[in-house]
Amino acid sequence: MVMPLRTNSSRLFHAQGGPPGLGEGKPSFSIDLGDSSLDAYLAQSELGSLVWFYAPWCAHCKAMAASYEMVAHAFMRDKRILIAKVDATTHTATKERYNVDAFPTLVWYPSRYDGSASAPKPEKFSGARTTERMVAFVNERAGTSAHIRGASVPPTLTDTAKARAMERMKAEMGGGGPGATASISSPSSSGSKPKSKSKSKSKSKSKSKSEDHDEL
Repeated sequence: MVMPLRTNSSRLFHAQGGPPGLGEGKPSFSIDLGDSSLDAYLAQSELGSLVWFYAPWCAHCKAMAASYEMVAHAFMRDKRILIAKVDATTHTATKERYNVDAFPTLVWYPSRYDGSASAPKPEKFSGARTTERMVAFVNERAGTSAHIRGASVPPTLTDTAKARAMERMKAEMGGGGPGATASISSPSSSGSKPKSKSKSKSKSKSKSKSEDHDEL
């Protein structure tokens, strides 16, 4: 039997060793799922699901943890949308089944996704992983108008275009930022090492995926 996506009141869970970067005992508004539960929850989400696949050792995952919980807070009273997270180092079967090859990986799964050949394709989130951009990403795909706490209007991806350009420029200069990721193949307690600045346009254009993900 599958548990309902939401409680009758607000959704509030307490982190137990995660998510990374949130801090021990801090409240977590996103739902922890894994090998035995993710499929069922995706299949019953009315408007769709946003799922964050992370690794506890990933520095980039730690950096985005608080922002992701703010996204979950923005949608916590909407029972039609699932905001979840999966520790892919523990739930390896899920990591393989959903083709997670880097950390962090953030994916939108369409309404009542069942993984069948006829199901609409999932969509990976890319770019700076700020609260505003992630909420706007969900709003545009689910047709919702969730607000970030303290904001008077819903965020849009258009509103954050300038910030996105700035993050891209920082990344090309080796500055990292909210859109950065770490490599899965070389875990360490301190995350992946920062990249040195590129001295030519050709090098900056050929920036590898490992600069913003931890690859397998």
